[in-house]
Amino acid sequence: MVKKKKITLPPTDWRGLAALQKKNAKTTFFILSGCSLVFLLIVILDFCQTRQWDKKASSYDHVQGILLKHDRVTRRSGRNRRTVSEIEYSFKYKGVQYTGNKIAYGEKDYPYRKSGKVINIIVNPSQPEDSAAMIYYGSNMSKYASSISLGIFWAILLIIAVTFLLTSKTALPQKFIDYCESVPPEKREELRSKPLSFCGIAKYTLNGSIKYKYHTYAIITSGVGKIADFIFFIILITNITGAIITQQVLILIPAAVLFFIILISRPVKVIFNLAEKTFTYKKFLTPAPTENTHSFDDISFLCITPKHHSKGGLHFALYIVKNDNEAIYITQVQPAQLAKLCNVAVELAELLGNVPLIVK
Repeated sequence: MVKKKKITLPPTDWRGLAALQKKNAKTTFFILSGCSLVFLLIVILDFCQTRQWDKKASSYDHVQGILLKHDRVTRRSGRNRRTVSEIEYSFKYKGVQYTGNKIAYGEKDYPYRKSGKVINIIVNPSQPEDSAAMIYYGSNMSKYASSISLGIFWAILLIIAVTFLLTSKTALPQKFIDYCESVPPEKREELRSKPLSFCGIAKYTLNGSIKYKYHTYAIITSGVGKIADFIFFIILITNITGAIITQQVLILIPAAVLFFIILISRPVKVIFNLAEKTFTYKKFLTPAPTENTHSFDDISFLCITPKHHSKGGLHFALYIVKNDNEAIYITQVQPAQLAKLCNVAVELAELLGNVPLIVK
C-alpha cells in the first residue's frame, strides 16, 4: 500500500497555496533537468565509444574470416534483460591462423548470420590477437543509430523541461487573491475548520476555461489531457494501418480495445444550469443522472485543496462544498496550471452567487 503524504498549509490561506506550488514547480524542473543531463551524458559516452571504434576501423587492417558460431543470448541485470550476439570467428593474418569473439560497435548491432559465412574482420597490426568482427565500413551512419536515438530522448526531455519552465506560472492571479481576501478572516477560519466528506473520483484534469451555451449553461470540461489523447490516437492509427498492410484481421482486436478505452476516457462535464440554478455531471454518451443534480441553494462555499496521487503526484482540486459538508469534486490541475484553476474558481464562485472561496 502506498502511504499518502500529508499536506499542511499555513493559516495564510492562498499564500500557502502559492508557496506549495512554487516548491513543486522547482522540484519538477530540477528532476526534468537532472534526467535531461543524465541522458546527455549517456549520449556523449555512446558517441565517444562509436568514435573510438571509428579510429580503430581506420587504423586497423581489414581481412576476411569465417564465422564459426553465432548465438543470440539474453543477459539479465536485476530486472533488466537485453538480447546480445555472442560470436566466434577465425581468420588468417600474415600466414598465421587466429580466432576471436569481439564485435565492433557493440554486441546488439551485429546481424544474425549462419556459421560458415565469410565476415569482415579488423585486426590490430601490432597485436593480431586484438581483432573484431566488423559490419560497418566507410561513412555508414547506421552505426550512430543508438547515439541518435538517445539524442532524440535527450532533446525531448530538454524540450519538456524548458516548456515547463516557460509555461509554469508560480504567481497566482490577483483576482483570485482579492476574492480570497474578501472573505472575513473569522468566516474563512470557520470554513477551513469544517470536516469535509469528499465525493467523486479525482482523475480528470481541467481542459480549459468555463464555456457558456445559450447564455443559460456554464460548462466545466475535464479529461485525461491532450497529450494522452494524442498518444491514443497515434497508437490507434498505427494499429489500423498495420492491419491493412498485413491483411491480418486479428490485429484489429487491440485496435477495438484501444478505441473502447478512448471512448470511456472521454471528457466529463459539470453543467451549471443558470436558469434553474442547479448543476450536474455529464459523462460522454451517458445521460446525466437525476440523483447527482444539486441546487445552488445547497452550496456553502468553494474549496481548492492540494491532493497527492500515488501515480500522478501533486494536484490541486476544486470542490463545491454543500451545507451538509459534502465536498463534490469538480476538476483538478497539475501545479503548473494552478493559475488557470484559480481563474475558473473565481468565475464559478461569482456565477453561484458570490459564495466564499477558500483554500483548505
